[in-house]
Amino acid sequence: MECLETLVGLRGGCAAISYVGSVWLDDKVTHKELSYFIDQKDHASVDDMFVRWRQQAARELIDTVNEAFSGRYLVRTVVGAKEVGTTGDRLVAIPAEAKLKGLRFYRCNDWPSISYRITRLGFIGQFTGNLTVNYWDGITGNVLATDTFAVVAGQKVQLDVNRVFTGTRVLMVGYDATAIGSYSTSVCPSICYTCSNARKINAHVDGYGFNSTIGNVVGAMTSTNESSGLSVVVAMECDNEGWLCSIKQQLAMPMLYKVAQLAMEYALFNTDRNNTKTVRDADHNEKRASLYQREFTASMKRAVASIILPNDPLCFKCNRTSRVVVAIP
Repeated sequence: MECLETLVGLRGGCAAISYVGSVWLDDKVTHKELSYFIDQKDHASVDDMFVRWRQQAARELIDTVNEAFSGRYLVRTVVGAKEVGTTGDRLVAIPAEAKLKGLRFYRCNDWPSISYRITRLGFIGQFTGNLTVNYWDGITGNVLATDTFAVVAGQKVQLDVNRVFTGTRVLMVGYDATAIGSYSTSVCPSICYTCSNARKINAHVDGYGFNSTIGNVVGAMTSTNESSGLSVVVAMECDNEGWLCSIKQQLAMPMLYKVAQLAMEYALFNTDRNNTKTVRDADHNEKRASLYQREFTASMKRAVASIILPNDPLCFKCNRTSRVVVAIP
């Protein structure tokens, strides 16, 4: 998780590796020390080695928090998986057009702990070849991910995927229809599209078809009931990790000590380098590894004690505060 990985920086190389926290690894393990540890059969450079340690440290930190709060997480799919975009009782051809076409999903609640999960794409059209499907943030227009799969004219072809989009309120999924004819697929077949609630997939998410100008997917978008051959299996589910980004500064010190511990463990157990820092100082490195592990455990304990879970009844269990009751005789 990038928001946690970048909590710790490193100075001393050609350029400092950026960070968003207030801690530097070189306050515990210097860049020069790391240059003695690095084995280039494992890492291309000290900076590369450090970045990979940050990734591992973030994963271990997340696992520790998840274990501490496992009893407070409500692990559930808020909206069961549903296919959006279906054909009618006959195929209706739609010609190729220089437009972006697809589906737009809108999360209509204010709980940031809910993520989109896309598990399958489908397409039926008049085109044989590779179809590239983009996922856009429907507010900024940024491309979040891309999938490509082979389609065959006149057949519905499906691709199993496992895409999770956290912190996204509006998600757009679509393709460039410039040279791709399709068959009609509707968001709400046999339902009045302009009627109230016709586009609701569930209480938590609305679904629309859209078409838009190439290069301006958000600004030139038009909502429609038509998804132009594209279908998407979508679910909304609780995200039990994304909320950690909102409290990342509380996790900076545990991250620092975990990265330092990984550095010492690498010097002790992984590198094949034989030099003063890895051989003569092995006992000292072992003591430092133990120290950093203890500091990680202590700082993690303090952080967990101060963490307040999101006020989100859909995904988190709220424990009642303790009360003292005085019985009057």
